Amino acid sequence: MSNSSKILQLDVLGSFDFYTTVIELGAIEPRHLARLNDIRRMSEGAAPTLDYFHAYDRVMPLVVHEYTHFVDATSTCWGLHHLSLLDNAYRATRAEKEDRYHHLKSLHDHMRALRLPAYYRLVGREIRPTREWAYQVTIGRRFTAKGHAHDAPPIALCTFRTVAGDLLARSPVSILSLLETSAMAQELQSRITFLAIVEGAEASIEGHLQNEKALKYLYDHTITEYSVCAHLVANAQSCTDILAAYRLAGTLARFVLDFPAEGFRVAAAAPTLPTLFGVPETDEYVQAVRQGLRTGDHGMLYYVLATALPAGSTVSSDAMRKAISQAAQSLGLNMHMLRAAALAEGAAKLAHLRTSPSRALVALADAGKDNQARIPQLEIQLKLDTLHLPQVVLGDCASSCLLGAQDNLLRDMPADFYYDELSNLEKRSEVFAEACI
Repeated sequence: MSNSSKILQLDVLGSFDFYTTVIELGAIEPRHLARLNDIRRMSEGAAPTLDYFHAYDRVMPLVVHEYTHFVDATSTCWGLHHLSLLDNAYRATRAEKEDRYHHLKSLHDHMRALRLPAYYRLVGREIRPTREWAYQVTIGRRFTAKGHAHDAPPIALCTFRTVAGDLLARSPVSILSLLETSAMAQELQSRITFLAIVEGAEASIEGHLQNEKALKYLYDHTITEYSVCAHLVANAQSCTDILAAYRLAGTLARFVLDFPAEGFRVAAAAPTLPTLFGVPETDEYVQAVRQGLRTGDHGMLYYVLATALPAGSTVSSDAMRKAISQAAQSLGLNMHMLRAAALAEGAAKLAHLRTSPSRALVALADAGKDNQARIPQLEIQLKLDTLHLPQVVLGDCASSCLLGAQDNLLRDMPADFYYDELSNLEKRSEVFAEACI
């Protein structure tokens, strides 16, 4: 798997390939799974020990993180659109007709935009960051393929500074930001929820260590594109509880990923946007936000909804759901309409994907659409054991399904089933994109 297809290029433990949907968990070997199962059997009927937690923590948070990437990339409006782009490119390669190769360029551009090019990111290199950060969200412009910014799509950029005003980083709110926030929220919940039932003073010490580990990730100014969504929510809510901030940020991120096109149109026309940002309707800031929403920019939508969240949104799961609903309603959006439109959009994608010449994409689409319907609109913690999930590639190169529903449609399909059909799309799209001059 090439680095370009990985969602988090700093990952060495596991990865999700956006061309093939294959999950690789190089850090997990059968012996780690065997140890976890042995301790689980020995601990049956008793309170989990710290050894049990360490065995669990060695495996499950990473599994949950990468499976969340799979769910978001196949079981949301954005994810089903992603599968459609793969399908269009696959059909183009099968047809071998040059008038259809534009689908390869579309896929290539889509993949590049998952994590926007380095030009849009800034990192202060000679800074010793503290954990007292100031931030400001500005609206910039993407450049077109010909190098023009005029009338190019706007983009939300978050600039972080020290209290002294020194630049720490500037990060776009990208699709990568949403995907990583969603996965990190599930990872943290899997870890902290399990640790909460471990008894003894050692568990309390471990809790402090895990909290410090999470804070170190959050305040790493070199990777703020991965944490910017959590920062936006935590700062807007004055929330110092990292788990609460990520629970809300992750739920909002998946809500945005499953946002239908009809919802973007309504949000773009919302008369409340000037009041939300404290500027007149004629201000170019509001006009840029509206344009971003009209073009279906998920990062822009996340920024708007995070700004619209009422105070006290992180105090409980019920408060989080109510807060996101209120933020949507403030933009003239109806939650029932959004859910119905998202499911209808997913059904339309599925109808086309079911005619794909790729057996892998047909299987992924069937599983993804059913998962979309199974996941509640504002699910705080994914119930992965109720979903269709694929086998993963472990550190010994074996393929195994680690989680999933009893009726899991993907359980018996090895990772090679997807890789063999779809891996060629990356090279074909890159080669053709290079030819587009």
